[in-house]
Amino acid sequence: MAILAMDQYAHLLAERIEGAVLVEEPGGLAAVHAAGRAAVLAPSRWLRAADPLPHSWDATSDSVAAFVAGALDASRLVLVKPAEVGEEGVDRCFAMVAPAGLEVSVMGWARFAASASTRASLRSASRPTAAPFAPPSAGG
Repeated sequence: MAILAMDQYAHLLAERIEGAVLVEEPGGLAAVHAAGRAAVLAPSRWLRAADPLPHSWDATSDSVAAFVAGALDASRLVLVKPAEVGEEGVDRCFAMVAPAGLEVSVMGWARFAASASTRASLRSASRPTAAPFAPPSAGG
């Protein structure tokens, strides 16, 4: 059910982010990235086919992001959390799924939003960089 909720949220984000493209298959991500557009992944089909994660609450969106980053050969993964939690703020399955050599940053939304250098490096990455979109604040 949680993975299907991610799909629903992906549909919402794709509608709200200007120029974003909803992607449901792995091949679509590379094409959207090559076109310079923002890809919003609805992961259920991909995860159902690959079945890389345990079916438990030990695997959250953190592990989904690590799996996608590895599948895309991404060099960097930025996990944006509602609050600062540090590197230890990832789920129990993250280390099992994250590929060796992947640069991982875990930061709160406020720090991510304030970091122009982080956003610039995401845009200029030569290889895809996986970065989730944080939900808008309650006032926005």
